[in-house]
Amino acid sequence: MVDDLAAIVAELRTKGVTFDGYNTPELATVDGVYTAPSGFKVAWMRDPDGNIIALEQEPNGNS
Repeated sequence: MVDDLAAIVAELRTKGVTFDGYNTPELATVDGVYTAPSGFKVAWMRDPDGNIIALEQEPNGNS
């Protein structure tokens, strides 16, 4: 859980991290971030072994 997902995604991108997008109607992402109707946000990336890692942010910004 993180407090500011957009800032962390931007910072990680400057370090070469790419984020997975799952552009289905249920999980459409914008700039690598999915936002649920509730405001919950998540971004997915992979570690060097291909494991999926999720960064998440609660709707109120609290982790």
